[in-house]
Amino acid sequence: MTVLLQGRTLSAVRRLLVAEPEVGSLMPDTALWAIHEIIGCDAVGIGEADQTGYRLRQIDFPSVDLGDPQICDGPVPTGLIHDADHPEADRNAPELGLCDLIRLGYKTRHGTVVQLYLARRRQMFTEREIALLTMVEPAVGRLVRGCVGSQRADTTLSASERRVLTMVAQGASNREVAEELYVTVHTVRKHLENTYRKLGVTNRTAAALQLRAGS
Repeated sequence: MTVLLQGRTLSAVRRLLVAEPEVGSLMPDTALWAIHEIIGCDAVGIGEADQTGYRLRQIDFPSVDLGDPQICDGPVPTGLIHDADHPEADRNAPELGLCDLIRLGYKTRHGTVVQLYLARRRQMFTEREIALLTMVEPAVGRLVRGCVGSQRADTTLSASERRVLTMVAQGASNREVAEELYVTVHTVRKHLENTYRKLGVTNRTAAALQLRAGS
């Protein structure tokens, strides 16, 4: 399919192509916004999940609460997946109030999967838009590999992360921690997700055990 680029779409493609990896991130914000403009979606995000399907970290525009970090049972799929093309699969777009969803996943050298998603609430993605995403896929892959592939391990918990994990280890729920520290539940969840990633675990029980062992 021939795709003509012009105006804002052409400008966004250029910004994506010249974007440079930011080591330790999932993808530069400028690149995510460029993809948002190229495809014309209501929301775009990128996340990293371990081999059990547990989300380790996530970036979204606009920011949304995706709920349970257990994305699926087992490894997150890779490659380009358009929900509309897989009616036989378990589609989670309707549960999130979405009309259509596209995912683009990449395996990393750390055994995780980084997956980009693009979502629409009221209309389906067109054949042209799928072709556009296919066209820029190599640039997206380059950024993902550059950001995550050479990521240096950061295993030091910040003061906030340690404070949250200490309360969780004492049996406090996310809401109780949020109320005690005067932050949102979403903030508590993000601190825990970062803690799991740094400690190399996938749940609060394992993280609490590591905290006690370290103490």
